[in-house]
Amino acid sequence: MGKKTDYTQTYLVFRIDDQLFGIDIRAVFQVVRAAALTPVPNGPPLLAGLLNFHGTIVPVIDIRKQLKFAPKSMSVNDRIIIVAAPENLSAAFICDDIEGILPIHAISTTDAGMIHPELSEMLSGVGRIKDKTILIYDINSIFPEQQMAEIQEAITDQPIKNGP
Repeated sequence: MGKKTDYTQTYLVFRIDDQLFGIDIRAVFQVVRAAALTPVPNGPPLLAGLLNFHGTIVPVIDIRKQLKFAPKSMSVNDRIIIVAAPENLSAAFICDDIEGILPIHAISTTDAGMIHPELSEMLSGVGRIKDKTILIYDINSIFPEQQMAEIQEAITDQPIKNGP
């Protein structure tokens, strides 16, 4: 049985296809417009590429793959959400759009599992705003420790280009 939550928290609400998700605003560093990613040959399956964010190399997770959504090429209208990942790392993921920063009354993870059983391990709850259901994404599930270790190893193995 899932843990119970019953509180109001502020979330960054984002959209992937027609589904709304929320992520705790305290974990968000910044939201940026879509940008070219550096591919990582033979990288872990969830690694979409690397983003140079003000001189810091940030791994970008393919959240669509993780959530089992249909693949989609990045468009100029997409957004990249840069967040604090476990182990004091920065990481990011691409979403279709940002709905806003909203206070949401979250309910239990049990309810999240009933709505999307296949995503229950990734959700910390479900929220509602008016007639819209918002799945509250658990920040630690976006970036599981084992996968982040694989990604960090893949990044470390990449040659770094200095200058043109």
